[in-house]
Amino acid sequence: MASEQRILVTGASGFVGRHLLRAIAESRPDWAVTGWYLGEEPKSPPNVRWTAVDLQSPAAVSACVSDAAPTQVVHLAAAADVGGSFTNARQTWSINVMGTLNLLEATLKNAPDANLLLVSSSEVYGDSFNAGVPLDESAPLSPQNPYAASKAAAELLARTYIKRGLKLAIARPFNHIGPGQSEHFAISAFARQLARIESGLQAPELRVGNLDAQRDFTDVRDIVRGYIALVAMGDEWQSGLTVNLCSGTSRRIGDVLEELIGLSGIDVKILPDPARLRSADIPLAVGTADTARELVGWQPVIPWKNTLRSVIDDWRIRLRL
Repeated sequence: MASEQRILVTGASGFVGRHLLRAIAESRPDWAVTGWYLGEEPKSPPNVRWTAVDLQSPAAVSACVSDAAPTQVVHLAAAADVGGSFTNARQTWSINVMGTLNLLEATLKNAPDANLLLVSSSEVYGDSFNAGVPLDESAPLSPQNPYAASKAAAELLARTYIKRGLKLAIARPFNHIGPGQSEHFAISAFARQLARIESGLQAPELRVGNLDAQRDFTDVRDIVRGYIALVAMGDEWQSGLTVNLCSGTSRRIGDVLEELIGLSGIDVKILPDPARLRSADIPLAVGTADTARELVGWQPVIPWKNTLRSVIDDWRIRLRL
């Protein structure tokens, strides 16, 4: 990897982006980081050069890639709400596909020697999970929802740029949780409700969706370590490299809820909420991260209980602000 590294991170002010920037500051302080955001300018980390960019504007994206002159690009920006993608499919596709197209074009034009890490999602496997076994990167893409379809389309689009000379790798993270996550995601939603009940802001009733689904959860802080490890070896990528990032362990959503309730130490009544159910839901989704282990020695290291405790503690803090 070249000595002077200029890292461009799209979606840098989002849930995962903030964790990634903190991890870079701690483990790679010599990297010069440009973080793209949309909306209010973030205040931290202070070592980041923040740039406001609308990913859906080809001209703005091109100008800002030229200005950043990155050696490495991490493309995190996305409309990532699976449930919301059913009612906002057009916006989801515009951001996730056309936004990716704008970035690919801008990188090829203004930073053709940069390595680009496209962050996709395990959701692209969709119906392939019905095999009932942990999936590796060779599993067919068979998305079940508009979000997953848009991420699969972005992957296919990006691969066409390999033939045009762009050096590209794809990360497929499975479900990741941690402090700072939106309540649009199940575990964070549970933790928020429990923190509200503790604070007297909500009756001791917890509304839930499908508790029988099983998912492969990893702490977001472990996930971003995986991104950093992949970026650090960027010059050695075989272009088109695809890497799962996951724990390899399936957890039933209802069991995770019981663990969170145990950590809160309160009695609650669990109420099914039809609004929280998806029209298409995968019973079991679990992966294998053998490629990541063999390639960069990556594996999750944060204990599960610590992850859950950090999620509920974070909501306690947020509710006091």
